[in-house]
Amino acid sequence: MLDPKSLDLDELCAALEDHSPDATWWIHTDDGRIRSGGPGGAGWIAIGSVGSHEGYRDMAEFVAGVHHRRAAELLDRAIAGRGAFRRFKDTLFEFPELREQWFRYRDARSRRRAVWWLADAGLIERAVAIEWTARYPDPTTDDEDVPATSQLTVTYLRPGKPGRLEITARVRTRGEHLTVCEADVEQDGRELVHAVATFALLHD
Repeated sequence: MLDPKSLDLDELCAALEDHSPDATWWIHTDDGRIRSGGPGGAGWIAIGSVGSHEGYRDMAEFVAGVHHRRAAELLDRAIAGRGAFRRFKDTLFEFPELREQWFRYRDARSRRRAVWWLADAGLIERAVAIEWTARYPDPTTDDEDVPATSQLTVTYLRPGKPGRLEITARVRTRGEHLTVCEADVEQDGRELVHAVATFALLHD
């Protein structure tokens, strides 16, 4: 049996969620090493990808837990029909805090799936799986007030070149209902890009 502490759980998550048609992933039963491509060989077993229905269920259950009415309505509309994953992703860009909550939620779900996959494959004991999945609970949402991007202006001042970039960001003004942020991208002391974003705080 493998020790979950010795495994790269995030790499296993990536393997399980890789839906590329030619992708092949393997895990070694002795030490939990994970690799992609090539034949399996002695001690290696295949890591099959989970179906897209798992990802869709994660989205649907996340949306069901969103408290803010407008955000919930837009996200619920986004996941209906074909192209749901792309629309869901695009809609989350309007709600930065919800987007961060979604990443935490998705990661917790992915890690629990990875742990149960190990148990189902006979690589860890089921008692160990129960213990480890308890370490990755669904994060709670706190979205009574949600900042949404109401305006974004990006000004490209000059082209850049390969090399180091310096990015600075700051809050220019912050009010009860609106917050204005600025960001600059510089290279070799010259400004390349200037961006101004206005966020409206949506009250449920």
